[in-house]
Amino acid sequence: MNIKMILAAVLACLFLTCQSNPFSHDVISGERRTLSGVITTDGKLPLSGVFVWLDVIDVAAFSDNNGNYELTLPPRPILNNLGQVSGVFDLYYYSINHKITTQKIVLKDGEITWGAGDVNENGKLLPLFLPKLFQARTETAFRDIDPQTKEKLSITLHLSTDMENIKVLLPHGSPVLMGGVLIKNLSTGMVYLCENPGPIEPYGEILGRRERIWGFHPNFKALQLTSGEYEVTPFIFPDYPQLPAALLANLGMAGYQMNEKYAQICFTCDRAVFRVLNE
Repeated sequence: MNIKMILAAVLACLFLTCQSNPFSHDVISGERRTLSGVITTDGKLPLSGVFVWLDVIDVAAFSDNNGNYELTLPPRPILNNLGQVSGVFDLYYYSINHKITTQKIVLKDGEITWGAGDVNENGKLLPLFLPKLFQARTETAFRDIDPQTKEKLSITLHLSTDMENIKVLLPHGSPVLMGGVLIKNLSTGMVYLCENPGPIEPYGEILGRRERIWGFHPNFKALQLTSGEYEVTPFIFPDYPQLPAALLANLGMAGYQMNEKYAQICFTCDRAVFRVLNE
């Protein structure tokens, strides 16, 4: 009986060993492949929607409503294919009107090195404070719009700053007109993209204390908005020449192309709300 029990125990151990794949680095516990942290802004308020992106490795995450984020490195075989298992990499924190900054991440053999770069001995990234760089708000000429009347959806963008050398880019814009806006149905969450044809290169302007105003006049009938409340977000970008093109490409906005993901990016803006009445 004792011999049978010993054999059964040995077979059980062998079975359990076969269940864990020693070549699957994605499931081995204890691997240092996850980055996490918290982001705040003025008044120590949590900052949601910050796009956190690791250069070259091209993995990303958005911060949540509490300012927390977490992203995981690809399995080691994928890093091997990229030829990027060791080195120093930049972790970008991207938003529209908060400070864009980076932290250094050190990888060795496909794992994060604790106590190196901006990762402490406990494997944590230091909390980040990202101040707001400029004030932004949108306004509409009418709070209520009746589809049966000739009222038009006229939108203005207002920008100002107390800081120096803050430059913004307006894709398809000009000194007086915005190139596009995103209109979000507050009930359904559906986002409508409104973009005017314009120059390929975005219009850029340095902001100051004096408020700058741009207009935008979308084709209301073409939007086919149903009754309900809508929120207006301007389609603009911070001018950051050092920004890798791959960051915006990850968002599907290479060359400042407009898509729905823009609405997820952190943008502290006083957004206009208008209402479409029943037909």
